[in-house]
Amino acid sequence: MPTKSNCDRILEIIRKDLDKEETDYMTKEVVLKKIDGLKAGTLNDYIADCRDNYPVKHTILNPSHKICLIHYGKFEQYLQWRSDNRLKARKEKIS
Repeated sequence: MPTKSNCDRILEIIRKDLDKEETDYMTKEVVLKKIDGLKAGTLNDYIADCRDNYPVKHTILNPSHKICLIHYGKFEQYLQWRSDNRLKARKEKIS
C-alpha cells in the first residue's frame, strides 16, 4: 500500500501525463476520461460501494480527505464483480 509520500509522487506523475500507463493508481478525473459515458456522480456511488462491499482491499485509497486514488485494474475487476452480482440480490429477495 502506498505511503503518503508515495501517493504524492503518484499524483505528481498522474497530473503531468493523464494517459500514463505506468501508474496503477489514478484520480477520479482520469478514470472518468478512460471510461466513456461514466458520470462523476455514478463514479462516486461506485467508489462508495466498492469501499463498503467489494472484498478486494486497496482498490480505493484515501490518504487524505481530499485525495482519492483508484487502482484501475482492481476497479475494472470491481465493475465485473458488480455486474455479476447485480441480479443475485434481486433473485434472493424474490425467492
